[in-house]
Amino acid sequence: MKHTHSNQPAALSIASVNQLAQTAPQQLVERTHQRYQDQLRTVAQAILQRPAQRRVVLLAGPSASGKTTVARDLSQMITELGTPALTVSMDDFYLGHYPLLPDGTENFESFEALDIELFDHCMAQLLGEGKTRLPKFDFVTVTRSMNKEESILPEGGVVVVEGIHTMNPRVSINLPSENLFRLYVHVDSQFVDDKGQTLLTPKNIRLMRRMLRDRNFRNYSIFNTLGRWDHVLSEERESLEPYREFADGFIDSALEYEPAAFRHYLLPILREVGCDSPFYEPISELCEALEQFPQLDTDLIPQDSLFREFAG
Repeated sequence: MKHTHSNQPAALSIASVNQLAQTAPQQLVERTHQRYQDQLRTVAQAILQRPAQRRVVLLAGPSASGKTTVARDLSQMITELGTPALTVSMDDFYLGHYPLLPDGTENFESFEALDIELFDHCMAQLLGEGKTRLPKFDFVTVTRSMNKEESILPEGGVVVVEGIHTMNPRVSINLPSENLFRLYVHVDSQFVDDKGQTLLTPKNIRLMRRMLRDRNFRNYSIFNTLGRWDHVLSEERESLEPYREFADGFIDSALEYEPAAFRHYLLPILREVGCDSPFYEPISELCEALEQFPQLDTDLIPQDSLFREFAG
């Protein structure tokens, strides 16, 4: 039986978040972390209720939803509950050349950019023999290599496969359906003021996460990120959202302290954008929103926080 899930994002009160950010920031961070851990535990327990020799979690979600960190943390939670777990990233199965966007840049979001033949081979070995050698993709050099050491999945273990396209039937066509658990990770909360007006939407949060990640880890400017954003959203509507209804579980990766952290990491960069930029209007709206949050002491954010996936 599939889980039902509301299409309406949860509302996070700006007043409540700001009060804690100013008077008890450590408590805000801890509360956020506990909410996230509770979701992980619920999902991990649901996965482990499914009997199989080896189980597969297909973890999907839109860009900058935190899939990489959720996959890592879910594997850790499953391990803590007494079952060995392994993570596999679909990003590592990029071919190293991509369909191009109209502006000539690579289309990372395209399903055709993935080496599905190699993925099928690795998964068949993992589920059949309990071991395989996985690829590793380098986004800076845009090259792929094979890991020298084998990845091991003991009998009874769980492999967590994360990526935008993991719920696409073409990914699971060669996987035993009784072994599968489909998990959808997304930002499913928005920040609202005391009048109920939305200040930051889930898409705003994901865009700012992606700005930070692209700048820190992919050598892209915020303008590169903004220039691709409409295409990213279009690709998600076509390649991801149709499969969301088949999810067995959901995780909301929104972090209550996130806007206060964005104020520290992103606001100074956004303020430098001049009014002659074609992106001035959306950037000025983000600036206006972030200015309504106090700045968080980023030393309070744990090194293993989901936020670090984007901020470093």
